[in-house]
Amino acid sequence: MEQGTILQGRTVTTQDIEFIRQLIADHPAWHRTRLSQELCRQWDWTNAKGAAKDMAARALLRKLDSRGLIALPPPVRSANNAFRHRNAAAIVLDQTPITGKLAELTPVRVLPVANDTHAQLFRGLIHHGFPAELVILSDDAGQFDVFLHAKALNWVREQIWDLYHDLKHYRQHPSKVEKRELSARFDGICRTKIGFQTLNLALQRLANNKAELLLVLERPDIPLHNNLSERDIREYVIKRKISGSTRSNEGRRCRDTFASLKKTCKKQRIPFWDYLLDRVSLSNTIPYLPDIIRGTASITT
Repeated sequence: MEQGTILQGRTVTTQDIEFIRQLIADHPAWHRTRLSQELCRQWDWTNAKGAAKDMAARALLRKLDSRGLIALPPPVRSANNAFRHRNAAAIVLDQTPITGKLAELTPVRVLPVANDTHAQLFRGLIHHGFPAELVILSDDAGQFDVFLHAKALNWVREQIWDLYHDLKHYRQHPSKVEKRELSARFDGICRTKIGFQTLNLALQRLANNKAELLLVLERPDIPLHNNLSERDIREYVIKRKISGSTRSNEGRRCRDTFASLKKTCKKQRIPFWDYLLDRVSLSNTIPYLPDIIRGTASITT
């Protein structure tokens, strides 16, 4: 760290780290948010509009903590992310003694942790006291590295979530330095190679789609995901699963048109039934939907 390293667009030196350590030691009752706010004040760390870059400071503190350079106080509350912090899967362990002949027993199989379901099962076993240090000795057969696979899967997941968090920060405060850092971190994650071919292939697919996945680095104004589009068609997909397909092309056009009208009205905060009654009664008191959309777009831009 003598020459300093780039974190969150800042060059952090050894003196900076000593300052942060002293700040933590002088205020043991401060939580992480309070520390990041004070760090912004001491360093005069603000954006172009003069607002404190609190999120950037918090991310910087977390990175220093993860590298063992400082010791942050425990978080006051966990991140509001049900997927990342979900509880371990509940596993009921059958402790009934096994009796009978070996030939009568169901064949025992050892499966690699190849997907998220397997990973949850692995975490459930660890939660119930199964030794995580256990290994299976074999003649270099990769499918028996089940526990190493689970640890690698969890490590990659944590790295991707941390990268996603920093991409969210980048959207709010883009910079050329952080852009290069995030791109290099993505490459580093994708270059990870372990004795788990399924995970290696998944990382290779991520690398092949880098341009699309990291498009936000070129266009910070766009979303990081397509969740909004997925939500738009969710109701339609559920309806199709329940009722099946339509009997005619006219029925399909009717279904798609009404689904689109309903979703558009909802986005424009227009009660759908009010809209239908307005059109059926020929009152036409509700403006033409394209005009409303254009008016909304001109206000937001």
